[in-house]
Amino acid sequence: MMIIEILKGTPFWVWLVLVFLLKRGIASLQDREVRLNRMFVLPLIFLVWGFHSIVSNPNHLETSILMMLFGLLIGCSVGWRLWKNQEPLRYNIEKTMIISPGSYLPLFLSCSAFFIKYILGVTFAFHSEFNNSLDYLMIYAFLTGFIDGLFWGRLFHLLQSFKKLTSHRLRSYNS
Repeated sequence: MMIIEILKGTPFWVWLVLVFLLKRGIASLQDREVRLNRMFVLPLIFLVWGFHSIVSNPNHLETSILMMLFGLLIGCSVGWRLWKNQEPLRYNIEKTMIISPGSYLPLFLSCSAFFIKYILGVTFAFHSEFNNSLDYLMIYAFLTGFIDGLFWGRLFHLLQSFKKLTSHRLRSYNS
């Protein structure tokens, strides 16, 4: 019964985010052509969502922001390493699009991130005393930053791959 109450009490926009993440994650299983600017969408969504959830609770705000930034840095490093051994990007010169190799990682990370944030949000809703708990807020802020950092680490790794790919193409073209 409690699970049904939780699901009914979940705002509609949260389910829209889940559907969006599932669609993006499933699409990432196959090689796909994407414009460079579209690769910023997921990291930006998680950054805005995370920052909003941190600043919406004014208790221990400075510490929470610092923990989120710390989590962001650690997550970025881990995200970079996760994608380090993935298949490299390819580039479609005619369409000026990146060919992103298929991977299960975006789907896994998106779903994991969603459910971690969902569980933390439900915990806040049922245990309002955690709104004043420095320990809980630090854990929440760190995990929020870490999750987003995983996506930024991926993006930075892909951008570096893109830079190498295009500079190699330009050198080959100019030779």
